[in-house]
Amino acid sequence: MGKQKIAVLGGGIGSLTTVYGITSKPNWQDDYDITVYQEGWRLGGKCASSRNPDVANRIEEHGLHIFFGFYDNAIRMMRTAYEELERPATAPLASFDTAFKPHSFIAVQEYIDEKWVDWPIFFPTNDQIPGVDANFKEDSVDTPLGMISWLIKELISQLKSNEELQQPHAKTEESPLDSVKDFISDLNPFHHGILDVVSSLESIDKHIEEALKGDLDKIESITETLESILAGGIALLEQLFGPTFGTVTSIRQTLLAVEFGLYVIKGIITNPLLLLNWDAIDHLDFREWMSNNGAPERVTCSAITRSFYDLYLAYPQGNTENSLCGGNVSAGTLLHAYFLACGQYKGAIFWKMQAGMGETVIVPLCQALQKRGVKFEFFSRVTNLGLSSDKTQIDNIDIQVQATLKDPSAGYYPFITVKDLDCWPANPNYDQLVQGDELKEMHVNLESPWSTWQGVGTKTLTLGQDFDKVVLGISVGALPYITPELMTASDQWNKMVSTVQSSQTQAMQLWLKPNLEQTGWKMASVVMDGYQDPFNTWADMSQTIDKETWPQNHLPFSIAYFCNNFIDADPIPPFSDHGFPERESLRVKNNAIKWLNENTGYIWPNISNGAGLDWEQLVDLHDRQGEARFDGQFWHAAINPSERYVLSVAGTNKNRITPDGSAFSNLYLTGDWVDNGFLNIGCVESTAVAGLKASQAISGYPERIFYVKG
Repeated sequence: MGKQKIAVLGGGIGSLTTVYGITSKPNWQDDYDITVYQEGWRLGGKCASSRNPDVANRIEEHGLHIFFGFYDNAIRMMRTAYEELERPATAPLASFDTAFKPHSFIAVQEYIDEKWVDWPIFFPTNDQIPGVDANFKEDSVDTPLGMISWLIKELISQLKSNEELQQPHAKTEESPLDSVKDFISDLNPFHHGILDVVSSLESIDKHIEEALKGDLDKIESITETLESILAGGIALLEQLFGPTFGTVTSIRQTLLAVEFGLYVIKGIITNPLLLLNWDAIDHLDFREWMSNNGAPERVTCSAITRSFYDLYLAYPQGNTENSLCGGNVSAGTLLHAYFLACGQYKGAIFWKMQAGMGETVIVPLCQALQKRGVKFEFFSRVTNLGLSSDKTQIDNIDIQVQATLKDPSAGYYPFITVKDLDCWPANPNYDQLVQGDELKEMHVNLESPWSTWQGVGTKTLTLGQDFDKVVLGISVGALPYITPELMTASDQWNKMVSTVQSSQTQAMQLWLKPNLEQTGWKMASVVMDGYQDPFNTWADMSQTIDKETWPQNHLPFSIAYFCNNFIDADPIPPFSDHGFPERESLRVKNNAIKWLNENTGYIWPNISNGAGLDWEQLVDLHDRQGEARFDGQFWHAAINPSERYVLSVAGTNKNRITPDGSAFSNLYLTGDWVDNGFLNIGCVESTAVAGLKASQAISGYPERIFYVKG
């Protein structure tokens, strides 16, 4: 039997991880011949970014990207890629440890009494290392029971370490409310009520520790007792909340976090199906599940709840009009995400990229795979997957050829160099293309299906000649357009494509004259969540300034990235409506200007005129005036079908298909839209797991995947 030819459709994280997995198998070249087909000029999918040579070679992203500390599979892959490239030690991003730096500070925002209140959270670092083999042992605690054990210990620590709760006289932040101080003095909560809560938690923890050792009967046999203990703790919190809510912030936030944790614990221990299986409650929205457990609105609509809805863009159709208390996300999946992000991280909760996603992640992956012998066919837009006559396998793949190379024998070289760093350009390297001058003059966006450009020809890949197996890594939003035959032939496929939802997103990046401290932001470099829509998430990305090439007379000293959902156009027009991308881009621009005019005063008081931004604080190479300076910034409407963010709406994850379960014998699936058996929510680690499972199904490799049992 000769080599099997594998056609990989799409060049996002899912596809690249699948190829990484297959090519990690010793002597893989003896068995496989792999070609990745990618529309346009760059890889990355939803994680693509590029450099704009017309504006200081600045980084331009699809949105805000950051690695969590639980991303063992993705980080292991990146460590390997950097090692195989063997970059000089003096290179800008020589290794994983120079490309990613730990970050431990998060600020979520609460809207209390018609004003925003900071909730700063510092996550302690630990001595673990993400992405190393030793972390396989952590798999055993990645269960709801493991979450309870971790959560109880965290809550005990929070209650014991809160200095305000330990004081007989608590300090108010707004004014000396004597009645509150007298109540707290009389109650002496730490020495009375809080110690009772701690005692309750410690009692539960003893039972959970035994259950973690395998004695699940211990939990089931004492459920009523545990419920009683929980009820007592919750009742005490209710007493404490009355006088302190909205007055002593540190107490209120601590008690709210504890109350959130107690209702999570209650929901887990009272549902035997949930003890070991996160998916048992995925038919419910997370807030609905918490309410069913008895959680009051102050918990279900709290910043600690909303922050994860915002983080995972959990708003169907992109509608954030009721983001304080709305949205929809599978309960078990989000619960699992909480535990992984906050309780399973290695080293630090976040690992922050020191340049763009493109050059930090996608370029090293591409170069490492090229070095291994993988081929890439750029300017290849997949338009249809055709079935065999018996409807059992992929027989042909139609591709629109978007451009042709002047020197096909040399292949397409996709990178430009910025400060000794290989990067993806904002546009194709036109000088390598026969149609380069025409594409440049017409400002053609080869990634947009609404473009007037119809390509320069077509080709059809055929089974047995061009491919034996197919890896489909193009996201679910594009599948109605390219898999109609599969939808007709398979009810399962049709159900997945019809029910797994996605949302448009929007992003903006600002280059500011002052540094972060000078803006008036009162805390450290931040990743912030839960703020005012439609740009509720902000990260300080000033660490990337030295990777760009700003002139001395236009130097930024801080960079801010914002992102959020973007309400879907109604309806999404056909691809013949060539003006749609421009209209959506203008809609994002108008959203951004309005938001900046109304909401920067709180986060950047020193560079705002009341509530809104002082436009002169923006760096603009053309020195425009007022709002026109925004034209010197970057914004993006993520509207292409394949770049829409995939949602985890309650009741829909069951309709996802596994990487090896497509119902077509030679078709394998990868991406954040498949059932990866780990965490079906939109993030890099979920996508990486899907890619590795697709690789396992094809090649039997890798033998182990972090977090995946068996």
